[in-house]
Amino acid sequence: MKGKEVRLGLFVLVMAAIVIAPVKNTYAAVSENTAVYGVQTQADDGTTSGTCGADEDGANATWTLDENGVLTISGTGAIKGFSFSSSSLSIKEVVVKEGITEIGRRTFQNCAQIQTVTLPESLTTLEEGTFLGCSGLKKITIPKNCETIGNHAFYYCSGLEEISVADGNPVFDSRGDCKALIDSQSNTLLLGGKNSVVPDGVTAIAEYAFAYTGITEMTIPDSVIRIDEYAFCACKQLKSVVLPANITSIEKDTFRDCSSLETVNLPEGLKTIGNAAFESSGLQAVTIPAAVDSIGNVAFSSCKSLTEIVIPKGVTQIPYRCFDECDNLTSIVLPGSIEVIDVYAFDACYQLDTVLFCGTQAQWNAINIDKSNDQLFKSTTTIQYHDIVKVDETLVTCTESGTEAYYKCRICNKMFRTAEVATDPQEISEPVVIPAFGHQFTVKNIAANYLASEATCKEPAHYYYLCEICNEPAKDMKDTYTVGSVKTEHSWDSGKITTEPTTQAEGVKTYTCTICHATKTEAVAKLPAESEKPQPEEQTGLKKGQKITVKGYTYKVKNASEVIFMGVKNKKAKTITIPAKVKLNGKYYKVTELAAKSLKGVQAKTIVIGSQVKVIGKSAMQNCKKLKTLKIKSTKLKKVGKNAFRGVSKKAKVIVPKKMKSTYKKLLKGKGLNW
Repeated sequence: MKGKEVRLGLFVLVMAAIVIAPVKNTYAAVSENTAVYGVQTQADDGTTSGTCGADEDGANATWTLDENGVLTISGTGAIKGFSFSSSSLSIKEVVVKEGITEIGRRTFQNCAQIQTVTLPESLTTLEEGTFLGCSGLKKITIPKNCETIGNHAFYYCSGLEEISVADGNPVFDSRGDCKALIDSQSNTLLLGGKNSVVPDGVTAIAEYAFAYTGITEMTIPDSVIRIDEYAFCACKQLKSVVLPANITSIEKDTFRDCSSLETVNLPEGLKTIGNAAFESSGLQAVTIPAAVDSIGNVAFSSCKSLTEIVIPKGVTQIPYRCFDECDNLTSIVLPGSIEVIDVYAFDACYQLDTVLFCGTQAQWNAINIDKSNDQLFKSTTTIQYHDIVKVDETLVTCTESGTEAYYKCRICNKMFRTAEVATDPQEISEPVVIPAFGHQFTVKNIAANYLASEATCKEPAHYYYLCEICNEPAKDMKDTYTVGSVKTEHSWDSGKITTEPTTQAEGVKTYTCTICHATKTEAVAKLPAESEKPQPEEQTGLKKGQKITVKGYTYKVKNASEVIFMGVKNKKAKTITIPAKVKLNGKYYKVTELAAKSLKGVQAKTIVIGSQVKVIGKSAMQNCKKLKTLKIKSTKLKKVGKNAFRGVSKKAKVIVPKKMKSTYKKLLKGKGLNW
């Protein structure tokens, strides 16, 4: 354990040097300038003021701090870097006035009390680390003329919830109210907060984009093809991530220290997992895709909830500290391709007791396993060669071939003739096939269920032979036999009128034998005189509650003049238009109501509600996820049922009569529309 403690101590010291050293240098620079650049004065009212211009000789950027913690910066030009870095001033709000064009390097670094910042349109540049470590900052709006944002400008802003970009900015945007900062040209998401989403169309997520933020879940669209290093590092509240299908690499430290992260889907096309990619995460289970052939150092180190892991067959090395300190790891599956298990790869995995190796004993002995992985050498650890199950033979029939019994590894799917796979692996590419016997049609049986064809006016009855092996009847007429010479009567068809009847004379109907084509005839009665013909009944209206379908739309009669819209046959139609009125059985009815669930789950992009609709029923358009435009023509709408629009896309556009806009906003509130 002493060696272990030394290693941990060195690691902590190294990491501390990497993370803390720059900050210490910054503090030193600031302290030399009394934490705030420029001459400071104290007014009688408690207001503090000073200069912070970039030009030390003729600085024209000045600042004042009132008793409420509001820092106001005025003047023109640039604010000098480090001006307020780690300041002892109690700054809660920053207001930068018009005229300021640049905020210098690390100007507000570690001003943890800052909650709000207002930036002017004149601002063009935020230098490197401008707001680094401002953990209290919740929102930020990038002005329309700001075209340059330096590295780590908002690094360690752990309280950041959302980012917006003013309209007209030529470099950045926050499209679709995503609450994130996006580089418009490269479609790269540069910065996100707790409430940010990754919009469709973004192709990359930059390094540190969400690092140290309070996000709880993340679904990344398939348009994203690259996620850079540290992108989600130390997101300690992040519980689940859905990765896009086109990601081929998880870069180093991407999800390091995501201590609440329980699940993550790794796409099938993933090939590499970088150094420390999931170090100290809360992963309980993870499936590494078969395409992965490289896993980096410390990739899953200190994943203390991880209980088992399966390494895909293309991986040749378990690298340095890859699963170090996975306290609850009990079993691992290693492919036969493994050649090296590096230093401390499984160190401190005290619960590990089962190693399933998909190879032979000789292959296992040939692996270069560093002696620091002492858990692999303990007597309590079982080394198992393949997870073998017996696959019983399949029976041969007259028509179906069978297979001999064999053994199969449930992990790597290799097949073997025997269970002695550790020392005598008789591998096979496929089970040994036993050909089908083939039917032997020799047995006769005249039972009704073996009848092939009944006796006719030309032929006696035919019966199928039976197979002497399986007792199944034949299916081909070549495998039948006749019984006696008994024949039956003609088999007449349904007949055809060959001479039409009139009011003056009978007609003729002719029948034909389906076997021998013989014919016979019968008389057809004369037609009645015109005065004797039955007169058509007068057309009547539809009954209340009666349903009728017109042009794919179904309606139910409400009363003598109104119907209720019930639904559509084609739920995949792109456009659905509810008419104002519909002609049913020769009469027009007003469409005044949409029934409950009448359009639930349809895939239409556009839905138009007619001008006579007064009621929209419960859950009428629930889960219409593809809906982009909802147009309500009616000015008579009085009632909207519960959850009528639940599940409709938040991006859906709602169009209503202009004079009804205010009324309908109240009527539709809480029904599922984001309007």
